[in-house]
Amino acid sequence: MVNEMSVAGDAITFEIDAQELDELYTLAEGRHNPKRQAGIPTNFTPPQGGVESDFIGLKGEAAVAKYLKVEYSRELMLGGDGGVSDLDYLGHTVQVKTTFYPNGNLLFNELHDFEADFAFLCWTRVDIPYVNILGWIDRVDFLRWHHTRDFGYGIRYYIDQEKLFPVRSFLPYIKSLIKGDQP
Repeated sequence: MVNEMSVAGDAITFEIDAQELDELYTLAEGRHNPKRQAGIPTNFTPPQGGVESDFIGLKGEAAVAKYLKVEYSRELMLGGDGGVSDLDYLGHTVQVKTTFYPNGNLLFNELHDFEADFAFLCWTRVDIPYVNILGWIDRVDFLRWHHTRDFGYGIRYYIDQEKLFPVRSFLPYIKSLIKGDQP
């Protein structure tokens, strides 16, 4: 079970219990291993791209799902999710990006990879039982404010985490959209 643990600055930290960590790791193996066995190449440089990347990604999805009070997918998808949506929240699509790096950026390989309405950035490591949800941004603002940089494996499109909106502003923002108010 994922439980909200604390708030530090603009981040929200969720703790994940040992049972769910085991379930997430098993799901990560179930997503990762068939892709490699089918010859589908990874787009990442080690240590990213292994089961560990799938695992931290799932930890991020679980934490954001808990924050939004929605379910995350436990499906095994050989082709991945197509970058469209990890979660659905009140008719809006949400992508969750999780980084190994405490100061990591929200980044996409291509601009068209950000297809959801919103993206959240999380931070965690394989060896810790918690996830920090660092912030969020909508697709329009990402497209307006992004930068490009080669992080060592080609040009990527990114925004610094300190430029993301505070996590706690997301739910009021969505409520304002539903009401038709101007945020």
